[in-house]
Amino acid sequence: MEGLRRIAPWILLPLLWGCADSSLSVRYQAEKDLWRARRMGVRIQSQPDAAGPLVDKAIAAYTKILDDYPPSRIDDPNEATQVGTIRAAAALGLARLELSTRQDWRAATNVLMENRLAARDNLDATVRIHAELLRILQRAGSADTLVLVLEQMLDSVPPADADGNPVSLVLDAPMQIVDIEEGMGHAQEAAARLELAQVYFDQVLHDHAGQPVAVAARLHQANILVKQARYREADAALTEATEMPKAGLYVPGILLTQATVRQQGLDDPAGAVELLRRLQRDYPDDPRAPGALLQIGIAYQSEGKSDSALVAFDRVEKIYPSKVDIVSQAQLLAANVIDTQGRWDEAL
Repeated sequence: MEGLRRIAPWILLPLLWGCADSSLSVRYQAEKDLWRARRMGVRIQSQPDAAGPLVDKAIAAYTKILDDYPPSRIDDPNEATQVGTIRAAAALGLARLELSTRQDWRAATNVLMENRLAARDNLDATVRIHAELLRILQRAGSADTLVLVLEQMLDSVPPADADGNPVSLVLDAPMQIVDIEEGMGHAQEAAARLELAQVYFDQVLHDHAGQPVAVAARLHQANILVKQARYREADAALTEATEMPKAGLYVPGILLTQATVRQQGLDDPAGAVELLRRLQRDYPDDPRAPGALLQIGIAYQSEGKSDSALVAFDRVEKIYPSKVDIVSQAQLLAANVIDTQGRWDEAL
């Protein structure tokens, strides 16, 4: 036993030395460094007037993480993912610190641009860092840079998570590019981008058939068709979307959108009423149901069916008395209908 006591330390020391720069120990050290940097960031936020030199220390602490833990330092894939997530968090912390303390959007943009794929295998972290980068560029960057980042995001970030759920930031990017081009007065480029957006969503539909993201992609295609004033095709696309696997929770929103397309795009208020009735009947607890009933009244009013419109507006008040805003709108619309009929006393 005495011999074992003497030998054990000599056995353990080489083991400890062997772990000194292992993937696991690197990750633990990176976590500690991130914790320290974040603590300084919290102190700066709570005492901004007294922060002073602490800002420089916090910026140095975040920068150290980005410098000291490159991907090449980690061999184990799982640990590399963890350290990549830490690097992404450090980049976000550094960018936000540069903005809040120095108003240096260029420095913030640079650090996010350089590290936007630091956590490539962690979709949530990758989306967060891209969202922050886009937010900064929308406020202070050039339109060309914003388009470039959106394009690169479409190439490098998947449109869905591992379960096939849509990543809204990515799926919204094609139409954001279209809007930017239109804002710059580039009508031809915007039209070309619309066609590219359709191709992108076709690919999403092909790659993710049967998943929730496929429904979202079809909705985006319908929106493109609306933008192109191809209302009949948009209506068909929306009908198709309601019948897709995993449509589920999307259906009430699709029905409301489709009703708008029919009423405003196709001048088909009767068709709109059909969809709105389905929404209100099949999804009575959906938050859009009260608005659907209100829209039914508006559709009847546009057809000249004043009595039916008044019935719909009255039902809003009776079925959804707690929805004060919707009820107020229904009362105002009902008063307008009565007023147009010359029944001024009732309108008052």
